[in-house]
Amino acid sequence: GPNNAWTRFPPAGASGRRFLHIESTLKQRPVVCLKPEERAHHGPVETRIREGHPWVFQQDVDNIHTLKTYPAGTLVNVQTHNGEEMGVGLLNRRSSITVRMLTDAAGTLKEKGVDRIDDELIKKRLLSAIEYRERCFDEPFYRLINGEADRLPGLFVDRLGKALVVRYDTLSIQKLEGLILEQLDALLKPKSIVVHRMNVKGEKHASGGSEYVSSLAKGSEHTVKVREGGCTLSVNLLQSVDCGYRIEGREARALLGAVGRGLPVLDIYSQVGAFGVSAAVNGASEVVLLEDSFAMAQQTESNVQLNDVSDKWHCGGV
Repeated sequence: GPNNAWTRFPPAGASGRRFLHIESTLKQRPVVCLKPEERAHHGPVETRIREGHPWVFQQDVDNIHTLKTYPAGTLVNVQTHNGEEMGVGLLNRRSSITVRMLTDAAGTLKEKGVDRIDDELIKKRLLSAIEYRERCFDEPFYRLINGEADRLPGLFVDRLGKALVVRYDTLSIQKLEGLILEQLDALLKPKSIVVHRMNVKGEKHASGGSEYVSSLAKGSEHTVKVREGGCTLSVNLLQSVDCGYRIEGREARALLGAVGRGLPVLDIYSQVGAFGVSAAVNGASEVVLLEDSFAMAQQTESNVQLNDVSDKWHCGGV
């Protein structure tokens, strides 16, 4: 639309994927007006946003009915009821979180006064996240992009060796998909990229990951081996949204490995066996794994054999 200059580059390679180019300035963007603090549903919304909170809820928007025609992903200016600029965000009129902030006029996102939203801003944030993780980890197995914490709301990227798992938790961040994938590919050169896209207009989570559509965006190999805490886990990246392996559970698995030495361990809904196999490798006396998915149970058995702990495990269906 006229409010945001979204243009598409020519198709790239045989896949025909088109990369989005974004360029948006203050005068081009529609305005989301916040309710006065005394009428805001979630408390003092202006104060909250000014202090760096990344979300504007639907009940806090004064002009919500004027935003119906704008599609998810529209870049908007967020203003107080008296016209003070609060920053720029991504709009989804149908979500209870109507705006997810990209910039903050108060400067808490270290980009005070940002007027122009373009490719370079997104590239800079991706590069910043990559450089930070590479300083923190010795091996490429970690959460690379963590949504709002990396100032890329709704985007989660796990780096698992030479593979990337990209999850879009909002419809609005998907507007930047081409640019995001292009940059990740250029910066990290992964062999494969698996993508999970939120496919529900209200962005509500459902059981079993049915709200996502999954695909292989690059490469043909979607089974990878993840190294963690002295063990190796084989993971099928297309088996489910979290692949049966939650990378954010790494610290909990390390703790279990330490406190479970010499003790029996019960791993319920073991998925690929990350907790149970890690416990066995780190000295548990025996491990019982329960899983209700036959495919996941097969993956667990494969990981038990891969780590040579077959003498310590028992597996059963739930």
